[in-house]
Amino acid sequence: MKTLKTLPGKIWNFFGIIFILSLLWMNLFNEQQVQAGQGGPVLYEVTNNCVIITGFIATNDVLTVPETIEGMPVVGMADFESGLSNGFTSLTLPGTLTNIGARAFAYCTNLTQIQFPKNLLCIGESAFEGCAALAQLNMPYGLGFIGIQAFQGCSSLTNVVVPNTVTNMDYGAFATCASLTNITFGKHFIGNSFNLWLIYDCPNLVSVYFAGEAPVILHDPDQILYLPTVAYHISGAPGWFGHSQIFGLRTAIWEPTYKEWAWISELTDRYPNACQESDDADHDGMSNLAEMAAGTDPVDASSKLAFTYMPLDYIPRFVELGDTWVSLRFLSVGGKTYEIWSSDSVDGGWTNVATVTAGDGITGVGLNRTAGNAFYRVVLKP
Repeated sequence: MKTLKTLPGKIWNFFGIIFILSLLWMNLFNEQQVQAGQGGPVLYEVTNNCVIITGFIATNDVLTVPETIEGMPVVGMADFESGLSNGFTSLTLPGTLTNIGARAFAYCTNLTQIQFPKNLLCIGESAFEGCAALAQLNMPYGLGFIGIQAFQGCSSLTNVVVPNTVTNMDYGAFATCASLTNITFGKHFIGNSFNLWLIYDCPNLVSVYFAGEAPVILHDPDQILYLPTVAYHISGAPGWFGHSQIFGLRTAIWEPTYKEWAWISELTDRYPNACQESDDADHDGMSNLAEMAAGTDPVDASSKLAFTYMPLDYIPRFVELGDTWVSLRFLSVGGKTYEIWSSDSVDGGWTNVATVTAGDGITGVGLNRTAGNAFYRVVLKP
């Protein structure tokens, strides 16, 4: 009867090492898997039960990145060494995506439209550089940062609106966009993050609109080959007062249409179902159109055209106080003219008792009145 011979311990050790290495290799392989999605296979990595896209190959004109893969949300796109340079013309990104990595879609020269996700926070360096057929951008409210040269060389773009939530952009974000004629920066864009390299070599750029504070130039304008003709700004916005030019550009007051004002004031994005002229988004008793005329904030119920309490120490010292003295104050907008009306009854008989051309902020008015009750109202002159 034959007996089975056992393998020496060293051989068992050898096979054990091979087995462990195989498990490690399988685990490493599983970190980058292939998932079939509309438009072609998607390569991805899994980190903390979230999916990061690392590559894909478009096989038709439309590329749609899925929201989930194997039950896990797709939250980001990795940095690429070079662009995909694929032939798709339309790109749809999932609502779960928050970050687009560097060079993710650089030089996708056939790409004409992008459906950005609503939760997108960051567009990375050169993410869409050289997308020459891309003709329009609808970047989402909530986007905070646009990286270096993110849209450089997108030669079909003509008009760009940077969302109100973007606070910073890096050099060359919209440089060498040959067809660009207008670009608008949102109200929260930080002035000292603006530099003319953002819009370098845009030969057809004629207007730059600023919804917020004045930019602070960081480079010598003489180094810029092309400059926009006019920098438009909102009356009363910080840093603009007294500047007929800023870093070599002629300035002018931007008098927005209602649609533009609704975007600037964030009505359109924050209250899409209450952004019409007759709506009252913040429920303060003033319609959106009335808030536009008064210069108040339509998304802040405490910002409205109304008298507020004025402490005694606010009244000028040269005024002799007495029983017939009344002090009034209200939120005003610089350059606008207001009338103060008085009546001894709320039912009528109003008389104009003062006219004030106000500055920005709180305007105070002191009035002498006759004995008895008196009621006052503030009226914005057209």
